[in-house]
Amino acid sequence: MNKFSPWLALIAGAILPLSFSPFGIYSLAFLCLAVLCYLWIKSTPRQAFLYGFYFGLGFFVVGMSWISVSIHNFGNVSFWLTWVITIAFSAFLSLFIALPGYLFQRITNKKSLIIQCLCAFPALWIISEYLRSILFTGLPWLLLGYSQTNSFLQGYAPIIGTYGLSICIT
Repeated sequence: MNKFSPWLALIAGAILPLSFSPFGIYSLAFLCLAVLCYLWIKSTPRQAFLYGFYFGLGFFVVGMSWISVSIHNFGNVSFWLTWVITIAFSAFLSLFIALPGYLFQRITNKKSLIIQCLCAFPALWIISEYLRSILFTGLPWLLLGYSQTNSFLQGYAPIIGTYGLSICIT
């Protein structure tokens, strides 16, 4: 890929939190994930890992920036250390998006884009979200399904749940 692809992944990830409340631009979830899927399709396994990591870093740093306020104001930690902690935490969570990128390239057949986009990408994303919500941190924040509370998919939430909505988005 070219030298702008990591930046594209980082920016797409940083824009994705705008699909959540209070902004509620739910269509951005579809667009940002399409960008990530495109980057993963056009890359090697190593590049897909890095694009997933950059995407996740942008997503979690912007989406969980409120944690820095809590650490700084209530923990009485210096401003710089607060952001080091927040970025390190976001980098750890980014691994939950980077690893599916690597697996996406390793297990899919490059000739069948339909299988990659409609089966492998959603399956790996949902497994990643589920593991992120139960392993280590048990952190079910920023699950994609939550971004659709005011979208045309909101009526399906009681039936298919958050993970079901995440599958619909991916």
